[in-house]
Amino acid sequence: MNLIICFVLTYVVPNEGLLRKGIEAGYLEQYERAESLLLEYTRLVKESPLGPLFLTGLYDLYMLDFSDDSKRDKFFKYIDLTVKRSERVLKGRRQKDPREIAWAYFAKGAALSYKAIYYGRKKNFIKALYYAFPAKKALDKAVKIDSTLYDAYLPLGTYDYALSELPKFVKWLAGGRDRREKALREMRLAAYKGKFVEIVAKDALIWTLAYHRSFKEAENISQELLKRYPASRTFRWTYTYILRRSGQWKRARDEYQKLLYLVMRDQKSCPYCVAIVYMWLSRSAYFSRGFIEARRYALAGKILTSKVKSEEDREYLEKTLKWVLDRTGG
Repeated sequence: MNLIICFVLTYVVPNEGLLRKGIEAGYLEQYERAESLLLEYTRLVKESPLGPLFLTGLYDLYMLDFSDDSKRDKFFKYIDLTVKRSERVLKGRRQKDPREIAWAYFAKGAALSYKAIYYGRKKNFIKALYYAFPAKKALDKAVKIDSTLYDAYLPLGTYDYALSELPKFVKWLAGGRDRREKALREMRLAAYKGKFVEIVAKDALIWTLAYHRSFKEAENISQELLKRYPASRTFRWTYTYILRRSGQWKRARDEYQKLLYLVMRDQKSCPYCVAIVYMWLSRSAYFSRGFIEARRYALAGKILTSKVKSEEDREYLEKTLKWVLDRTGG
């Protein structure tokens, strides 16, 4: 009986192959190709909220990769389109397949989650919560209709984890409690059973595990992603975080050297992108007792720092690079 239920609840996404190609191109950091494919999907499958939802995810990934807000307008535009298309599906729910209704709630909740996460990164926690509450409400409805819609457990897990990490006063306002174990369970469901979010869910799970010092599991999953996407900057940044968090500085230095090659190849017009790698190379070399090497990397980073536009980023780089330079000869 359970097998029959699982089969019945399997949702057939229209033109799924095209959608998957766009998502995969994003993981490969082929942003123009990914955007083109996802825009085509959004145009062809006009009723689906999934096209604009994954465009939103693509623009979010780009802004994280390049540490800028250059895609902000598009990011919010496609959040709004996702919500609009989702609500259109929900308005005609009596004539719809329950599975399609569940996916519409997922898309709406995931889109609002992107807004919440964006404002959370900006440390605007009140505004983040303003969008997080309706996001969670929509996601809860999705899994209530179809508990096997595993993609929905990623934003639910992110919500539960974020709520546990909020400042105490803001957490109290939200009626929050420690939900980290629940968050990990939800992220694992998305990572190992999700239809479209498997990869990004694994990346989120790795960061969460590493932050809480579960290094062995985090490293195993991270190496799996790097084996599949060896040229990915995103997943190599994740791997270097595990190594430095666990104090494996020599290995971290080796991985930052690989990352420097990838950044210089594809992001040399982004001074911050290059400078931040030099900064971590300098720290990795310093803690590996390669003081001359650490100083050389720090000086290279310092030259680039003056070209960084963001004052906050510039101050962070200058402070950290000065720490290395002060300890390697002034």
